[in-house]
Amino acid sequence: MEFISANGIAMSVDISGAPNKPAVMFGNSLAADMEMWRASVSFLESDFTILRYDGRGHGASEATSGDYSLDLLGRDALSILDALGFGQIHYVGLSLGGMVGQWLAVNARERLKSLTLCATFSQADRGVWDERVTAVRTSGVAPMLDGTLQRWLTAPFRQTQVEETDRVREMILRTSVDGYAGSAAAIRDMEISDYPSRIDLPTLLVAGEQDPSAPPELMRKMHEEISGSEFSLIEDSAHVFTMEQPEQTANTIGRFLRSREQFQ
Repeated sequence: MEFISANGIAMSVDISGAPNKPAVMFGNSLAADMEMWRASVSFLESDFTILRYDGRGHGASEATSGDYSLDLLGRDALSILDALGFGQIHYVGLSLGGMVGQWLAVNARERLKSLTLCATFSQADRGVWDERVTAVRTSGVAPMLDGTLQRWLTAPFRQTQVEETDRVREMILRTSVDGYAGSAAAIRDMEISDYPSRIDLPTLLVAGEQDPSAPPELMRKMHEEISGSEFSLIEDSAHVFTMEQPEQTANTIGRFLRSREQFQ
C-alpha cells in the first residue's frame, strides 16, 4: 500500500500482480475499502496488474466534509490513474464502485477497455439514502453495522465464517463518518438512470444470488439495457460476494477479462 495525491487529497492505493500485464482497477462498496477485493484478486494476479484503492473517506484515504457527488468520486478514480501513469484499464466495481464505473463508462469512455458491474444499480430511493446520511452524521457508522452485515453476507456465512465476518465488521468500522455520509449523499443525489442505455463498451454484470440490495432481477434489467453485455450469477452469496465467494467471483470476472484480452 502507498499514498498518492489525487484530486486534491491523499489516497491509499495498492498495485500488485504481474508487471506489464493488462491493468484492472477495482472500485469498492460504500463502507468498504480495498480489503474487500483481497481474496478475489489473489486468483487474478498472475495475468493482470491489479490496482486497488480506498475511496474518499474510506480505509486509509483522506476524508473531506460535506456531500460528495458521483462526479467527484469518478474524478478521484481518474486522478489516481493519471497520478500512477495508467492509460486504458479494465474497471471492476461493486455497489458504489459500480456506480463510479457507470460514470466512467459514460464520461471517460476512452480510459476503459471493459467494464464489470457487480451488485450495483443506477437508481436509488432518495428518502432511504437521505435517512442514512442523517443517521450517520448524527450517530456515527457503528449503528449501521448490523444491517450492513445482514445485507452483505448470507446468514450461513456469518454463522460459520466468524473470523472473516469479523474482518468485514472491522472494515466497515474503519469508514469515517465524513466518508460514509458523503458517499451515501452521492448515491442519494446521482442521476444516472439513463447511463446503462448509454454504455457502449464490453460489459459484464455480476449479481449475488441472495443480494437484497441489488437483487438478480434488477441486475438482469440493467443487463438488458446495456447493449451486448453479459450476465453472471454468484451462487450462495449476498451483496459483497467478493468476500463470501472469492474464488467463484474471481473465476467469473477472470473469464470475462481474459476473453477481452484474448488470452490463450
